[in-house]
Amino acid sequence: MLEKEEEFEEKDQEVILDAELKLDEECEKKDLKEKRGYIKDHFYAGSKKMKHKGAGRS
Repeated sequence: MLEKEEEFEEKDQEVILDAELKLDEECEKKDLKEKRGYIKDHFYAGSKKMKHKGAGRS
């Protein structure tokens, strides 16, 4: 009986760890998506890329 409880607890820990890893991955993807959206909104005008002023060109 004690062995079954230990096995169950081990499986629970594995499931919890997997869930935490998936949540971390989803959060990272969401953050990256938000960063890309910000860049797109601020550095692109329609289909044309805006030129940065003072980027080393005379």
